[in-house]
Amino acid sequence: MNPREWYGPVMPAGFPTGIYDAIHGSFNQGNLKRGLMPDALLPKEFRSGWLNIQYAFRACAEHSAAYTSAVNSGDQENWDSERFYIIASSLLGFFSTGQAVLESASYAMLVLAGILEPAKVPLVVQQEKKSKQAKSKAAPTVYELVRANPETTRDIYTKHLADTKAASALAFVNDARWKEWKAFRNTLAHRSLPNMHLKIDVDLFGEHKTDWVRWELALADRHLYLNESTTVDRLSWLLSVTTDLIQGGYDLIDQRLSKIPR
Repeated sequence: MNPREWYGPVMPAGFPTGIYDAIHGSFNQGNLKRGLMPDALLPKEFRSGWLNIQYAFRACAEHSAAYTSAVNSGDQENWDSERFYIIASSLLGFFSTGQAVLESASYAMLVLAGILEPAKVPLVVQQEKKSKQAKSKAAPTVYELVRANPETTRDIYTKHLADTKAASALAFVNDARWKEWKAFRNTLAHRSLPNMHLKIDVDLFGEHKTDWVRWELALADRHLYLNESTTVDRLSWLLSVTTDLIQGGYDLIDQRLSKIPR
């Protein structure tokens, strides 16, 4: 039996399943004891964000494969409606799930910072909500987590955990590829493939080769060239960043909170 079957799917080649699973197992074994509410929320929230990394990454890899297969099939100059649909939907899925990978990882890392430095990184907000019951009964206390994104998580690590591998890994938010990724996802999530042009480079004799044919998308102020490497190269970058984040989380938990079983 695949030891991951009870909580995790088979992952694409290269995904750091070993250390990823070790972190999940460490939390499940109750090695992080945070007492009563509201601190008990944090390990649960960490696991929630951590588990989503694997689902989103596998989905992203599958969208990449579907896109690449569609681009490589048939005539590059003529796309029928079904092929166009596969390409468009795969690009939407690829950029959406890829962004989800890094946002989920960053969220988990933010919660981990709250566990490590609860006084410096207060993540739990207490709110009093009016009771709908009789006035004689006290209003219930509701605990919520602060909102965050990868950029704010980077800022927290830079300020409070700057000497860690996790802080270095979170520097991906400064990378132009991350900013481009978000811009592409934002455009594709709200409209069909816009401003799509076929560009054919010709030689002096007026001939062209298939390799020179490319479709180009104008997305925001950037251009996305549609060819067999469009998602493959970006997936490789995503895997590298994700691996660094997972390794950073592993080191923090292993060194600061509990010895992860090996």
